[in-house]
Amino acid sequence: MTRKVILSLLSLLVLGLTGCWDQSLLKDSNLITCVGIDQNEKGKVELTATTNIGIPEVGVAHSTQGKGGLIVTALGNTVREARIMIDRKTTKSLNASELQIVLVSDSFARKNFISPLNVFFRDRLSNLHAKIIIVEGSPSHLMRTISKDNPQVGRYLADMLRGQEKRFIVPAVNLGSIIGDILPPGKDALIPVMKVQADEAQMHGTAMIHDEKMKGILTADETVTALSFTPSEPNEAMITLKVEQGLFPPIRNYMTIAVVGKKRNLHVHIDRNNKIIAQLDAVLTAHIQEFDKYDTYSEANIQKWNRELSEQLTKKAKDTVDKLQKNQCDLYGIGERIRAFHPKLWSSLDWETAYGEVEFQVQVKVQIQHTGGVN
Repeated sequence: MTRKVILSLLSLLVLGLTGCWDQSLLKDSNLITCVGIDQNEKGKVELTATTNIGIPEVGVAHSTQGKGGLIVTALGNTVREARIMIDRKTTKSLNASELQIVLVSDSFARKNFISPLNVFFRDRLSNLHAKIIIVEGSPSHLMRTISKDNPQVGRYLADMLRGQEKRFIVPAVNLGSIIGDILPPGKDALIPVMKVQADEAQMHGTAMIHDEKMKGILTADETVTALSFTPSEPNEAMITLKVEQGLFPPIRNYMTIAVVGKKRNLHVHIDRNNKIIAQLDAVLTAHIQEFDKYDTYSEANIQKWNRELSEQLTKKAKDTVDKLQKNQCDLYGIGERIRAFHPKLWSSLDWETAYGEVEFQVQVKVQIQHTGGVN
């Protein structure tokens, strides 16, 4: 009798566990792969979303659709409200679990870069591995420009970023990492920047972020230099420099190297007068990718080019670090180190002023490892 009672109770318990109160069925969702966030002249948030669904939607206003999915735009007072308005325009609700790219307009980012991202941090279905791009101009225009040749806008941009991250053209950032890079005091970040030029979507460098705002832009070459002092490892970051003079044709004066490895060192110390000194050192291992000389790869010449490349890159690095400092972008977390290892000094500082007075000592050394198959 007792056994029958236990079996009956277990059966009832199993029946009670078959449902899920917060389930989200895929058939009821519209998977978004890319979103663009802008602000119109009246201050309304303009949200544009692309989906991976190729099935025609019924009754959709202000949208374009191709074989790769749907692009639809809506307005709201907040990003969440604009997203709700898009839900009302489509047959299914939006689902951010497969989100790959978030685009934020530069006009929005210059006011506050984090604010429009708040909805993604709060949504339990958001993919925090989604990458972030700041767009010069309209994100919607950029998305529609890309969709003409690449209907899968989110996948196209994600693949582009992954390739450029390996070559140090842009930093590797996403929704999950950006909070730790921007919100803590004494640490800032770089964000990839794109724009539409000549009816093509092009990478345009990186935005310097400070105090949750976009302060300025580093060029692609400056970004490669800046990232040389970060923990990230390059995979054939390309650099072209002039190492000879007066040769004809002019192409023979230039050498293109691929940086395939690096060792970097960051040391922050305080002198007797409480002056903050930051030492940035990088040793770059390089392969020659292009150089129109076939019979002069002697050890003496390689050492000469090492010195020439080191001098030029050290100068570029000093200029880039100076640009970061002038824009208040503490990319290397100097303030974070002061806060951790010198808390008394940190509590006495106004970091907004103190960062501009940090003395940076910068040095880059190049070591050519391979000269190519012609040697």
